[in-house]
Amino acid sequence: MPRYFFHTLIDDRLIWDAAGQELPSLLSLEDRELTLAVWSEVFDRQGRVSRSFVITDEIGKVLFVTSR
Repeated sequence: MPRYFFHTLIDDRLIWDAAGQELPSLLSLEDRELTLAVWSEVFDRQGRVSRSFVITDEIGKVLFVTSR
């Protein structure tokens, strides 16, 4: 099963997801939307202005970036 990584970019600092998560396909990433929404709310409460999630595959290819 492929592994996907959900890195967090806060302002100009990238926090690497070293573990990643195995998901059967990119379609399963839809299940991750709730998790990303929860983290977004946490960042909002902390007053973080600039943050996004960088989702990559096992070889580091950027699949997409979420932003707020």
